[in-house]
Amino acid sequence: MLDVHPLHDSVHTWRDFFIHIATICVGLLIAVGLEQAVEALHHRHERQVLVQEMRAEAERNIILLRSDIDRNLERAAWRHAIMDALRSAPPHDGVITALVPTHEPFLPQISPSRAVWSVAKTNGKVALLSEREAEIYDRLDSEATAEALSDDRQNIALTTLQSQEIRLNIRLDSGATIKLPAAEVPAVTLALSDAIAAADADALRCAFYLGASRAVDDRVHDRDDFVPYLRQERDALEKRLAHQ
Repeated sequence: MLDVHPLHDSVHTWRDFFIHIATICVGLLIAVGLEQAVEALHHRHERQVLVQEMRAEAERNIILLRSDIDRNLERAAWRHAIMDALRSAPPHDGVITALVPTHEPFLPQISPSRAVWSVAKTNGKVALLSEREAEIYDRLDSEATAEALSDDRQNIALTTLQSQEIRLNIRLDSGATIKLPAAEVPAVTLALSDAIAAADADALRCAFYLGASRAVDDRVHDRDDFVPYLRQERDALEKRLAHQ
């Protein structure tokens, strides 16, 4: 049992009263201060974890994006070869016979992850970041959004190409022999050129996303610091396109 006893000495003067009140206030201030200090340490830890997770995700995405750029360029080059085969095939009785160039099976493209920033915006942890830090990660996410939209446009171009294959009863598979009315060659080459342009455009968006991911992984201090990284990846891609 806990016995509660009254104070042995009661407050007799105003001075004693104010000392008593001041003691209570100081105690409350210390308690509130300790609580806020603990809360601040907790928020600091959460912020550090968020920053580390953003960098780790960016580092993983760098590998994926480089692979996606390679896949885009490989597919575009192969479709260029198909166009050349169609255009160079001589017509006989209004029909051309062409051999689709062979290629190794393409590795699937894996979409980069955007989960960390999406979750941080959902659970409110974005508020733990400074305005400058939030702008940096928002810039990264904007590049991710642009790449996702570009990937959607590429899927539309591929669907159009597939519809031409279905309409003409042909398969543009590796090593396949196709017979096609000569009058239909322009329609197929147009669909191929749209798919090539979409792949090149997606490769460029991947390059920008790659540059932004590298900037985050390198702990840039401002969103303007992204520019050299973006320019470097764009120039590297343009050199590769020029040699295709």
